[in-house]
Amino acid sequence: MTTRGTGRVQYAWVILGGTALALLAASGVRSACGVFIKPMETEFGWDRTSLSLVASLSFLVGSLAGGYFYDRFGSYAVAFHSAALVAFAATLPR
Repeated sequence: MTTRGTGRVQYAWVILGGTALALLAASGVRSACGVFIKPMETEFGWDRTSLSLVASLSFLVGSLAGGYFYDRFGSYAVAFHSAALVAFAATLPR
C-alpha cells in the first residue's frame, strides 16, 4: 500500500478510496426510492405501479445516458459531475 522506501501512500489508493466512497453514497441515495414509496402513496395518492414505473424509467434512462456521456466526455468528467450532483441533491432541504 505504500511506495517502496518512502513511507507515503500511493496516490492511486487515495483515488480508489474516494471513488469507492462516492459510489457507496450514490448508490445509497439512488436506492432510497424504495423507502419512500409508501409515504408518497399516502401523501400524493399515487399508486405503487406508477411510482415503480417512474423509478424504473429513471434507472434505465440514467444507464443509457451515463454510457453515452462516458463515451463522449470521458470517465473523469462524468464521475466528477455525477458525484457533485449527488452531493448537491443529498444536501437539499426537505
